[in-house]
Amino acid sequence: PGDGPIALILAPTRELARQIMAVVNAMGKYTPVKTDYAIKTESRVTEPTSAHIVIGTPGTMADYLKRRIIDPKTVKVLVLDEADNMLDQENLSEQCLKIKK
Repeated sequence: PGDGPIALILAPTRELARQIMAVVNAMGKYTPVKTDYAIKTESRVTEPTSAHIVIGTPGTMADYLKRRIIDPKTVKVLVLDEADNMLDQENLSEQCLKIKK
């Protein structure tokens, strides 16, 4: 894979994002695929990510796209985990649709 995110995986909670990351890392253990989080942390991320797969929550993912931490031009796949759950919650629904655009 080239530089920049190819897939964005959205989860409704940080805990679920962490669980997904554990599975993705286990599945990609013997591959050169790089992963990164898009979840709220103590430190503010400022550098663009070169990870191939970025896993996070809708609010932080939208923020990373807005601040160009994630380059939307390289993204080919958008995964909504528990999509029914997120689309039922108005705020998360709006953020997911914003990310899709």
